[in-house]
Amino acid sequence: LEAPADAALPLRSKGTYLITGGTGGIGLTVARFLARTVQARLILTMSSALPDRDAWRGMLDDPALPAASRTRLQGVLELEALGGEVLVLQA
Repeated sequence: LEAPADAALPLRSKGTYLITGGTGGIGLTVARFLARTVQARLILTMSSALPDRDAWRGMLDDPALPAASRTRLQGVLELEALGGEVLVLQA
């Protein structure tokens, strides 16, 4: 389908966006776009809880950390580095 000529996305600078399944592949891709483009405030939901934020740096240095957990933690840190504010909730 062709996009209409005036198909600009109605995104707000520093707007708040809820992304369900936000730490999965598609969710993180959308979140990266929003963080980079509009420095969004992001609420990411996932089915399990992340560990306390204070433990993240030490966990990332642990070679025994499962790849999926590493991807989630690195993804959230990347979003913040891109200018986004991130809240991850178990839902």
